[in-house]
Amino acid sequence: MTGFRDYKRLCCNGYSGTKFISIYNQSALLLSDELLEEITSMSWIFNPEIMYHKADALIGLGRLDKALQTLTEACSLAEKLDAKHHLWPILSRLADVSVQLGNQEQADDYRRQTRDVIEFIADRLEKVELKTSFLNQPRVQRLMRD
Repeated sequence: MTGFRDYKRLCCNGYSGTKFISIYNQSALLLSDELLEEITSMSWIFNPEIMYHKADALIGLGRLDKALQTLTEACSLAEKLDAKHHLWPILSRLADVSVQLGNQEQADDYRRQTRDVIEFIADRLEKVELKTSFLNQPRVQRLMRD
């Protein structure tokens, strides 16, 4: 189930709260898996981002170990592709999952790596005068404060 039409249909059928979130996450997980199968042969440059969203669905379903595995794979692929624009959100989510799994030391390392990647990107954006705009994004500011 994707899109606003499916969201509206779920709401109109009386799904709300936890049940809706569970259905949404299960649907997102299924869609992510289908998309990964389909896109792998066409344009795998987007796989880290798709894997990131798959991990979000797994987190929503409480499957933290599987989310950690998916994010670790996404991180490796983003590093291999040198896709820093995909890498920093993945590292940030790895930090969040590590905290939830009780591994604060690993979370701190992921946060440090996230900040390093953000600074790398910002330094490159300075040349085209986009550094300030990038660094002022709320999610970037939150990560740089942690």
